[in-house]
Amino acid sequence: MSNDQATEQPTSRGTSSRFWPKTLSNAFRSLSNRNFRYLWFGQLLSATAMHADMVARAWLVWDLTGSSTSVASVLVARAIPMLILGLIGGVAADRFNRRRLLMVIQVWTMLMHVIMAALLLSGVVELWHVYVLAFALGAGMAMNQPVRTSIIPNLVDKKDMFNAMSLNSIAINTTRLGGPALIALLIVATDVGWAYVWAAGAFA
Repeated sequence: MSNDQATEQPTSRGTSSRFWPKTLSNAFRSLSNRNFRYLWFGQLLSATAMHADMVARAWLVWDLTGSSTSVASVLVARAIPMLILGLIGGVAADRFNRRRLLMVIQVWTMLMHVIMAALLLSGVVELWHVYVLAFALGAGMAMNQPVRTSIIPNLVDKKDMFNAMSLNSIAINTTRLGGPALIALLIVATDVGWAYVWAAGAFA
């Protein structure tokens, strides 16, 4: 009996040691697709920049006004187009070339960050700039996610669709946790303007 157990234990450990690497490999299998991998890393960067902007914009408005009402209102200005144009983004993704549309959105969003960075680093930013650019940036972000998601079925096999969508959600949720903390450290170490330089680089 003891001899049988002795021979079974290594087999059990061997099965376990093979199980976890295989499970992890399956969990990230969609990333073996080069085109999806590029889209996924782009999602990671764009989502980080989106959360970075939320922190940086609130920080900036508080610094300019010292008013919590102003902070809330600028975040509302950013959110309104995201609520209204989200459905339009899905319709546009169905009617136009999705990759070209995503490129236009990327360039638009990068431009908004560049303008914001230039205003801040040159020291000429005013509160109305922050509101206008918040609305314009929100419009780009509203289109961004529906278009990105609609591209995924064109990149991966049907059997990998659920895995690809799960990885896409992981990218968004990971940046929701880590993005604000990282950008807050950057602002403390440098200046809020450099947060927008970084955000612009994320869309370059």
